Amino acid sequence: MAWLQSKTGTEAMTVSTDGQVLWWDIRKLSECLESMPLREKGSETNLGGVILEYDTNAGPTNFMVGSEQGHVFSCNRKAKNPADRVKYVL
Repeated sequence: MAWLQSKTGTEAMTVSTDGQVLWWDIRKLSECLESMPLREKGSETNLGGVILEYDTNAGPTNFMVGSEQGHVFSCNRKAKNPADRVKYVL
């Protein structure tokens, strides 16, 4: 889980082994604000996420996710196209 820079100070994001990155507002945890499947471009297979890194110095919408399979995903939450949220995979 990572706390995000937001106007309200109540937003966080999580990653899980089911291959989902989720954004939350802690004032309403019954449903997520947004979701993103963790997959390589062109793939339909979700990869399990195990670690999440968010640092405002990298930009307020950029984050990295490490997967069970050993991949590191560099992502942008506010990409113009949802398919472009994953910038690259190492």
